[in-house]
Amino acid sequence: MKIDQKVDLLTQTAADIKSILAVHDEKIEQHERKQDDIFSLIEQRRNEMADDIKELHSRITTVQRELSTEINATETRIVASIAEIKDELKVDQEYHNKKQRSLEDRIGDLEKWRYILLGAGIAGGWLLTKFGNMFEIVVK
Repeated sequence: MKIDQKVDLLTQTAADIKSILAVHDEKIEQHERKQDDIFSLIEQRRNEMADDIKELHSRITTVQRELSTEINATETRIVASIAEIKDELKVDQEYHNKKQRSLEDRIGDLEKWRYILLGAGIAGGWLLTKFGNMFEIVVK
């Protein structure tokens, strides 16, 4: 009976080991499926990230192009405005130069008249002194 018990015990142990191995194999298969799912999810996320990076690069390129266009347009407007201001300054400068020449001419004319009047006054004073003496002679 001891051998029968030992055989039964070995059979029972073998059956237990077989069921443990079956459970163990099932867990290994579950882990492999989870691992495959994780690898699949990682690959999916990597592809999504690569697509997002491409989209971001595209947006950056588009914004750069738009900004470059806007900067060039702004520069063109600024240069045109500067040229317009320069033209206006030239016109103003010519106007003020004309006015200054006109005022200088008027001042020159006034100075001429001053010297003419001064000369006439001196000549008149000299004549009065000469004719004044003659009047005194005539009157006496």
